[in-house]
Amino acid sequence: MVASLDMLYAIKTIFKAKLVVFGAKNTQKLLQNFDFIDNFELISSSAKENYPQIIKQINAHHCDYLIAFHSKSFLIKFLLQSNAKRIIIRLKWLSFLNFRCITINDSFIKKFFKDKTIRAKMLYYARKINPKLYDKKINTLTFNNQIPIPLKNKNIIKEFLMSHNLKEKDFLIINPFAITTPYNLSINCYIKLICKASLKYKIVIPTFEAVHQNFIDNLNSFKNADKNQIYIFKNDDDILNLLALLYFSKCLISPSTGTIHLASNIKIPSIGLYPYKDDLYWKTFNQNYVFISKKQSDLSKSESEEIIEEVLKRLDELMSD
Repeated sequence: MVASLDMLYAIKTIFKAKLVVFGAKNTQKLLQNFDFIDNFELISSSAKENYPQIIKQINAHHCDYLIAFHSKSFLIKFLLQSNAKRIIIRLKWLSFLNFRCITINDSFIKKFFKDKTIRAKMLYYARKINPKLYDKKINTLTFNNQIPIPLKNKNIIKEFLMSHNLKEKDFLIINPFAITTPYNLSINCYIKLICKASLKYKIVIPTFEAVHQNFIDNLNSFKNADKNQIYIFKNDDDILNLLALLYFSKCLISPSTGTIHLASNIKIPSIGLYPYKDDLYWKTFNQNYVFISKKQSDLSKSESEEIIEEVLKRLDELMSD
């Protein structure tokens, strides 16, 4: 979602469009304070039984253009049931053969675009609405779409910090959790990293309901580790609490996932545990990466240890700045 902010701003500013976003609760939270979003339609569930309701929500807005970033055949067929005049979507046979679809050739972008970031790709979706007008106006825009953090969420984090005698910018965050990438350390390797880093620095680990107890159990299994400088922030379902926690931190260590994109949006330095090429698509604020060449299941013990030591080396350099 973070990578699409500039695209949304460009659509609103260049085309003077009424801008409606369809998405999940986290997306709604992150967009709620941007004045260039006219309406947000909460998609409560993407399960098949909810499809008729989603179509009703889309049809209520009589969209001239509907932009979709996924292009599975079932999704193309589904969106073609809507009353949207045109659908901007990745090139597939089904989208290529339907006159209502304006297609995006993803392979062409990856091969020939100098800027391969997801942000640039999102802007290319916006350009498809009216290329001539887009090209005329795009260089006149100033992009500064930092996600606003409500006072309520900042206060929640301040209370957490006070309860542990932590000061702002005097701790770092380590996020071990990633759903979208298999190129990551195991939880036990992250705990080794956390315990070693905590010998020098105060560490906050943000957890959430689905992972919290398992992480605590794994952490407690390291019986001989010094955990005096390790703090757990169990978040509820409010992603803005995570954003506020990042805002008050010194830096973040995280795999290539949403947390690190949030940190980059608010200009928090990070060390990204990235697969090769992800740095081309998902650039971070300070572009500091430790690359993981194999999937987690294929990493040997020595390879995992090398990654941990490289992260610690980068961390010392970052914290000394």
